Amino acid sequence: MIRKNNLDDRTFADIVEEALRLIPRYCPEWTNHNPSDPGMTLVELFAWMTEMTLYRLNRTPEKTYLALLDLMGLSAVPPQASRAVVCFYPAAGCRKPVALRRGLRIAAASGGEELVFETERDALIAQNALAACVNRFGEVFRDYCSGGSFEPFPLFEAADTVEHCLYIACPAFAYLAAEHTVELSFRAVEEIFSVQDETVNYLAWEYWDGRAWNPIAAWRSAAGRPRRDNTLYFRGPAEIAPCAVNGVEAFWLRAVLSEIPRNPKTLRTRGIRLRSHFGGEGFAPAVCFTASGNQYGLIDMNSAFRIFSETPAYSEMFYLACDDIFSRAGIRVGIIFTFSEMYVPGGENEDVRFSWEYWDGGSWTVLDDTLKDGTFGFRQAGEVSFTAPAKIQKTGVNNEEHFWIRVRLLTRDFSLGGEYVKDEKDNWVWRFSSKVHSPVFSRIRITFDAGEEFPQEVFSCTNFRWKDVGRLLSSPVRGAQNAEAGDEDEAESVSAERDDVREAVLFDLEDGSPPMLFLGFQEAFPPGNSALYIRLREDYAAPGGARGASRARQPFLAELFPGPGAEGADASGASGSGRLICLAWEYWNGSDWAALAVNDYTDSFHESGFVEFAGPALARSKQFGKDLYWLRVRFVSGSFETRPVVQAVLLNAVYARNAASFVNEIAGSGTGGPAQKVYPAHGPVLPGMELYVNEAAVPPAKEIQAMRAEGTQEPYIEEDGGVWVRYREVPNFYSSSPLSRHFVVDYGSGAVLFGDGQRGMNPPRGKFNIKLAAYTAGGGEAGNVGAGTLRILAQSIPFVAGCDNPFPAEGGADRESLESLKSRAAGVIKSRGRAVTAEDFEWLAREASASVGRAFCLKEKNRRGEIRVVVIPVVPRGADEGGRLLPSRELLRRVSLYLDERRLVGTKLRLQGPVYRGFSILLTLTVGSDVLDRERLKKSVTGSLRGAFHPLWGGAGAGWEFGKAVTGGAVLKQLEKTEGILSVDEAVLFDTDAAVTVEKLVLKDDELPFLEEVRIAERG
Repeated sequence: MIRKNNLDDRTFADIVEEALRLIPRYCPEWTNHNPSDPGMTLVELFAWMTEMTLYRLNRTPEKTYLALLDLMGLSAVPPQASRAVVCFYPAAGCRKPVALRRGLRIAAASGGEELVFETERDALIAQNALAACVNRFGEVFRDYCSGGSFEPFPLFEAADTVEHCLYIACPAFAYLAAEHTVELSFRAVEEIFSVQDETVNYLAWEYWDGRAWNPIAAWRSAAGRPRRDNTLYFRGPAEIAPCAVNGVEAFWLRAVLSEIPRNPKTLRTRGIRLRSHFGGEGFAPAVCFTASGNQYGLIDMNSAFRIFSETPAYSEMFYLACDDIFSRAGIRVGIIFTFSEMYVPGGENEDVRFSWEYWDGGSWTVLDDTLKDGTFGFRQAGEVSFTAPAKIQKTGVNNEEHFWIRVRLLTRDFSLGGEYVKDEKDNWVWRFSSKVHSPVFSRIRITFDAGEEFPQEVFSCTNFRWKDVGRLLSSPVRGAQNAEAGDEDEAESVSAERDDVREAVLFDLEDGSPPMLFLGFQEAFPPGNSALYIRLREDYAAPGGARGASRARQPFLAELFPGPGAEGADASGASGSGRLICLAWEYWNGSDWAALAVNDYTDSFHESGFVEFAGPALARSKQFGKDLYWLRVRFVSGSFETRPVVQAVLLNAVYARNAASFVNEIAGSGTGGPAQKVYPAHGPVLPGMELYVNEAAVPPAKEIQAMRAEGTQEPYIEEDGGVWVRYREVPNFYSSSPLSRHFVVDYGSGAVLFGDGQRGMNPPRGKFNIKLAAYTAGGGEAGNVGAGTLRILAQSIPFVAGCDNPFPAEGGADRESLESLKSRAAGVIKSRGRAVTAEDFEWLAREASASVGRAFCLKEKNRRGEIRVVVIPVVPRGADEGGRLLPSRELLRRVSLYLDERRLVGTKLRLQGPVYRGFSILLTLTVGSDVLDRERLKKSVTGSLRGAFHPLWGGAGAGWEFGKAVTGGAVLKQLEKTEGILSVDEAVLFDTDAAVTVEKLVLKDDELPFLEEVRIAERG
């Protein structure tokens, strides 16, 4: 039986349709195209005769068919080399960059066959690493490179709110440990008209308990104190503890910005003031002593006590210490004395005077006139108040170093109050003339009123940076502290600065900033050319991502990534606005973000590729709490079709190709005879060979002009005493003249063929005058090695520890098979090497690579005016035939480059993978009783159905049609071919993407069905 070869696959209906389409062009007056028209009868007659002729033509024997293809210049697509991204790792301790030259060989052992890859360009390897990868949009961010691991992320996706904290330090906060109240107020920049204008309305407050920050209630009013604008009250008790903030140890309260106000001036202030309000009975003294002569007694205040002896003597003293209060110059201090319930006041101590004194660094000095004695010389319980002296200093009393206040017992009048008498030891001592009563006390408490205080320190941690807010405020505390420390110049400068700047911004907000991607590196890039490899997710269904991808939560990002199905988007997901995305690359130079000139081969994050740039003068900067060297990508304008997902950002990477390069190889000697063949020493040969023939003399001017017209810029080279003329590779000699310096490469055998003198010039006679200046050998599907296999360097390189390919190699294809060549021959003849019609794009896409199993050009352009070609790859060697077939990015790139050379000028083209709609089939079958192996029958049914809907050989044999709905009838028709099934009781289609049962699966123009599961139940 003669095998049928479709030289022309047109049917009767196709011929009639073509004739109808040509009638208006050649015979416009013929308008009646009804079947009853005699002219239409003739058209159908000639169509039937043409179909018969095509039928006999298609019965041509295979050998004759191949000979005809060869005569027409058709040949199998040559093998293609795979390509992989290879990362190099510098040795530990290597501080200088290492330059790697193009052509560095890397070997991989795969299935016992050694595969060689060569780097495609020079590379500069340096000791560096990506330490931060932060998406930032307004006041949200997220770091996808924390903890030393990289997490794939959607571009500009951020979910964590930027935390803005205000830290206020003041000794008064220590009083919150007891039942006291601290008042805190902000001085507003503008007049406050409503609650929304108050700074405190947008702050949540916390305190440090020694382990963590805990919330503390902030009240708008306190007992006896009315509500005031921008004022809060904090009430104790709280387990507040000191901690270090920005290197300062103190008692701190922290305010977290909980909401961003509409008016930005709300977060500006002219000052912060505090005031302490004491509740309860006050503070207990740190320590108290009684002293008579050189004898000191420690007072135990846990029970009733006296501050003098029971019978006080002249110059007895009572010492009282409280460092936190007495050391604060200028505050009003009150000491409250409470009598014991058992004590009954005696006389009035008319001859006694109590002297209140403090240590000024040189002597004990009497307190000034600010002293007010509410006890009237300890005749009654009450309060003694005074202003804390400015000159008070620490001193030692009974080996205790404190700030002391002492009370000394004196006489009111030496002539009336007493006299000197001898004691038992015959010493003269002063004795009061009347008895002095020493009261018994149950409690001594100390209070004070500091008035308005300034914070000790005010810091804000805003946008991941520490900001000294206190330096900008008008408080004189900082200047005074520096002056006390001896830094008078600093104090003067701060004071002068605060005279000029009377307000401060508490938080630096970037609510209106555009989306940005920050990349932080441990080291700066070395001088010279550097590159980053950005890997995007490629398990797509539509360009850039899966159909139905979720939109961003923020309204602006929803506009930036409209996604498929959005209003105004076409079937491919492209927005109808027609805008192009514009991104700006920048680097931190120490003072500002400067523009970075890049060669962006990712097409603005539309495909995986390198971003190349000259090493900029980076400066270290602290961003997001990390001190690194920073690059950033800033959104400028436009929108994406769908959101890119970044899988990796790699340093020290370069493309490597599964090919070994060879140069200046002598291939043989010219015989001067026709149809000479030479063979390269290495194979299999890949396209791109450069061949020279030594012709001993410069070719004539007309021949040189003809060579340049064909595209040979340098027709010859004079070297080694000879003239080496360059020959040009052509697919065949059918268009060659006797003077055409052409050669043909038979990629099946590896032979290099020359002309016969009539069709192509044959090399002149000479010894070793045929030279292969450059060619590559390798390629094939075997080069599609998995990730982590390219680890063997062909030569040892100093300071390079090793290499690896983090992703599989892609794009390798064997030489096209004869079956594939025959199946696309008719289409190639029709297209004539030019992509004009939809069929042209489909056939030429298959010609671009043997890895293309099927191509489909959508009939309508998208709203961007682009022609969309869907590419389906062949089933990879060793892969499961039931998996989804998606082209690699490398395959799409090669097909796109091939079609770009053959499309019309101005034609916009988009290559994409198919969109699969998942579905399942639920069957209820009645199986014949003679079927013994029911499991085998079920596998047969499953395999038959999967084959029926396969994208390459389903449907009528050429793959299921794009956009054709899947119906229950199609399922039943396929089941009729399976033996052993008596009846199909039920066939249900389940749309797994929509999770609903459907009568038929309706597909869009660029969609194919994908059978995920077949569930079979038997009945009877």
